[in-house]
Amino acid sequence: MKFSGSVENYEINIAETVEGIYASKDKYTQYPQDELIVKILERELSFGDYLCIKIKGKRLRCEELECNTAIPFIGSLPFKFSLSSLINRLRGKGEVSIFSLRFEKTGMIVNITFQYPLTEKS
Repeated sequence: MKFSGSVENYEINIAETVEGIYASKDKYTQYPQDELIVKILERELSFGDYLCIKIKGKRLRCEELECNTAIPFIGSLPFKFSLSSLINRLRGKGEVSIFSLRFEKTGMIVNITFQYPLTEKS
């Protein structure tokens, strides 16, 4: 996104193994799963020029962005926080949450907002 005022919409699928997606000021900022759950539930904003993803059982991966970004913490929640996740788990199925993301550039910052979650598939 090169111009202030630019808007783009995306849809992403988040598997139940994704503990968190967030922006960071460096590629080393990592949160324990319990803290990520709280940040996701409270829809806390993250800021920085790195976009990080933490997947269960994998090391943190962060990619540098071309500009500063503000994004709420995103990730799958354990079944105790999600009725559909509990039902899918009892049925022996995994879960994918679909998020509708809106990217809007304001000055030098890209603000990302979303509906949490748009739908859930099993």
